[in-house]
Amino acid sequence: MSISDAINEYKKNIIESEELNESLFTKKNKEEWIKALHNRAKRLTELYDRDVEKEINRVDGKEMDDAFNALYDLYLDGFDDAPLMILVLKRMEEYYSKAKDYEKMIVSYSIHAYESHEYISRLDPTVPLNIDLYQAILDLKDHYKEIERPRIRWNFFVAYYNIIAASEFLAGVSPDRVYQYLLEAEELFESSDVQELDKDNQEIVDTIEEIRQGFLVYSER
Repeated sequence: MSISDAINEYKKNIIESEELNESLFTKKNKEEWIKALHNRAKRLTELYDRDVEKEINRVDGKEMDDAFNALYDLYLDGFDDAPLMILVLKRMEEYYSKAKDYEKMIVSYSIHAYESHEYISRLDPTVPLNIDLYQAILDLKDHYKEIERPRIRWNFFVAYYNIIAASEFLAGVSPDRVYQYLLEAEELFESSDVQELDKDNQEIVDTIEEIRQGFLVYSER
């Protein structure tokens, strides 16, 4: 089974596991409920054989692109499994960094940052988040014009917003640095590349305004 097939199979497994969970809350007598509980445990054991974990390190070329598309679809469809997705994303980041595929690097870093945030905040909301993934996105801003899809270019500004809005929860971000990020976001927006490609991109225009508002809220804390 290819990685993309395994990810798609995993998506089906999540749906089935949710149905198994729901089956426990339908009206049953004690004997039927215990049987449903045992069936759920047995089936979940079968479903969560993590073939993805076993195979990801050997993947490259078109198979990696297929895996990337499958994982991106999984994310866009709202499926969430940070331990699995982060494992795959780390391999993708390594691969696409060597290939200098900036679009896929930005998408991988963005999903990784989101999954890390969700995972850590569930485990312990007091643990500071790491800024490295957001910074990895911003480190690619010199390649702005090479990013073909506007939706992916928007991620530069989302990274700035997330840093400024969540700065009190991020490790190693001083007040002076937060202000510098605001200036960098404004400078990027006013740059010739952004003005040429995205000056009328409403998502980016709105996010710049949210960045400004986020900084005002931060400065008033």
